[in-house]
Amino acid sequence: MKVCGIDIKSNEATVCLLSLIDGLFHIPDCRSRRLTLADTSAKGLKSFQSTFAKLVADYKIDAVIIRQRQSKGKFAGSAIGFKLEA
Repeated sequence: MKVCGIDIKSNEATVCLLSLIDGLFHIPDCRSRRLTLADTSAKGLKSFQSTFAKLVADYKIDAVIIRQRQSKGKFAGSAIGFKLEA
């Protein structure tokens, strides 16, 4: 099983791949560890989405896990971060 973990901060998504082979965890190399949203317009979001979808397809990811963030308080996520989650 291959899993992709994502941590979203502002306009950047940090990606980590993890697989389980014969009971051992393996962290495979990935062509890009960070995906950045250059433009917050609809076109920029679609570009980010297609880049991430291509990454998932190329590495044959079975599950995607997004690290939970607070919606209120001192460590609350930004509006751009919530757009990336959607």
